[in-house]
Amino acid sequence: TASDQNASQRETTSGPNSGPDDTHSKQVVSRLPGGHAPVDFAAARETETELWQHTLETSYEIRQGNRPDLFVVVPPTEPDDTPTAHNCSLSRSPDVAHGEAQHTNRQQWTAGRGWCSCLMFQSEGICAHLIAIRQQAALRSLDIPEYQPD
Repeated sequence: TASDQNASQRETTSGPNSGPDDTHSKQVVSRLPGGHAPVDFAAARETETELWQHTLETSYEIRQGNRPDLFVVVPPTEPDDTPTAHNCSLSRSPDVAHGEAQHTNRQQWTAGRGWCSCLMFQSEGICAHLIAIRQQAALRSLDIPEYQPD
């Protein structure tokens, strides 16, 4: 049924004592929403330097969604403007070469799978909203799950 399919798409696991400050916990998602694409933040930092710097200097409101990989990102607005919320999904790619080393310092990852409802992501494959989530994860204020398909 459709409800069973939706429930299986929300399936996640997390390690014991999971939390944003627990560097040994590991959140995992096994299914991602359609439209996800590979995101290479190291390359984006090099090729999209103005976007990366602008995002770093801008204060985005980031709210956790109902799954570990889902976020709502609200960019700052002028006083008379109505803020536009963007739905985003971001997960880390498993690091085959560094396996356990990555799990002990999860905030150092540079590649993952992402999706954003904004037009820039649809055309460029990267956007300020995903960069803002990644930057907040680097500051340890967000925990990004690892994607491990079934």
